[in-house]
Amino acid sequence: MRWADVLFGVVFVAPPFLKKMLLRVFLGARIAPTAHIGWFSSVRGRSLVMEEHSSIAALTLVRCDGDVRLGRYAEVSSFVLCYGAGGIALGDHSYVGPQCLINADDDVRMGHHSALGPRSMVFTHGSFLPVTEGYPVRLAGVTIGDRAWLAAGVFLHPGVHVGDDVIVNSRAVVAGDIPSGMVAEGSPARPLFPVERVKRRMTPARAASSRRRGRASCAASRTPSCSGRAGSRW
Repeated sequence: MRWADVLFGVVFVAPPFLKKMLLRVFLGARIAPTAHIGWFSSVRGRSLVMEEHSSIAALTLVRCDGDVRLGRYAEVSSFVLCYGAGGIALGDHSYVGPQCLINADDDVRMGHHSALGPRSMVFTHGSFLPVTEGYPVRLAGVTIGDRAWLAAGVFLHPGVHVGDDVIVNSRAVVAGDIPSGMVAEGSPARPLFPVERVKRRMTPARAASSRRRGRASCAASRTPSCSGRAGSRW
């Protein structure tokens, strides 16, 4: 058993206040004082960066051989499993919902203010039957742009690129690239119409009302990184 595996297990059982110290000392991790790692969670990478107010919730495992980076206010929810030979990078104010499965055998990148809904799956590796007998194999990274919302239960195939300002509706199977500024759905997911069609016209009063509701929702949820997102997300 490698020392990295031992450290991963020790971090898993350690209390939250001790996890960050262990990772800084033994992994050389750069973890901001305001970052948070919950109970019975652990994280490992070739390098680890957790910026201000980023968080990994309780009962989540991030075990990558590549670089792991969480931007400011990035949040990984509970019951998430992320693993593989590659790495993962989450932009500022990004969000990974509960029970997501992320295969990071190649790199996974998510931009700023983007979200992956609950029970979504990301795969960068597609192979099971023996390639020596001619069966196909695919190994390619997945990229999600800025301000992209992938709703619950979305499945992303290896090598796909989701552009900026995109909405992908629930249960979609993303097997090809989604261009920026589009709403997509289906299996396979196809662009339907520009995202501008579903955006509301925001008056100052409506924007202020949305911010108040967002702050109230954050206060009720008590999520560690939520308070900082409220001002920019709503």
